[in-house]
Amino acid sequence: AHAKTFTIGVFIGDEQFGAGEDIAEADLQAIRSTYNSYALYLQKTHILVAADRILSTADLMSSQAAQLQTKITQAQSTGSDVAELQRRLASMEGGITAAKTQANQAIATVTPLTAAGFPANKTQLQSARQMIQAGHKDLLTVRQDAQQIIVGLLKMNKTAGASVTPKVTCIPRPVCLDAT
Repeated sequence: AHAKTFTIGVFIGDEQFGAGEDIAEADLQAIRSTYNSYALYLQKTHILVAADRILSTADLMSSQAAQLQTKITQAQSTGSDVAELQRRLASMEGGITAAKTQANQAIATVTPLTAAGFPANKTQLQSARQMIQAGHKDLLTVRQDAQQIIVGLLKMNKTAGASVTPKVTCIPRPVCLDAT
């Protein structure tokens, strides 16, 4: 059995490098396999990192939602109408759940992919990428809801006669903040 060979030459400007070098078909298969591994794992890594970032951000936003729930409950106990704030909080919690679901689905989609199936498994990579984009959009919506809740709470504090003074906290506290 004779191995097929291919001649490779690279041109840079007017000069040719590696002219006439023969590469066996088995070597080309090894190069192709290495490239497929690199191409797959690079995309897979980007998707997994983005999914992890979405999950971490969603966890932070969940703790923020819990804090906002406490503030809304306090405002309600003073007799304020908090129906709109409750609606936004429910939307916020729904968006957090949706973002986590999208991220977990993206992880489940790309984790079993192998280089042997590349490039045939590009559709799964594209699907996972779309899941990541959807999760990112969900988190942007959650952020907007949180901002609207904060604005609503601040307005309630102003109408209740309480003065809203921003509090600067730094750890450790810079000396420049103490100088007046």
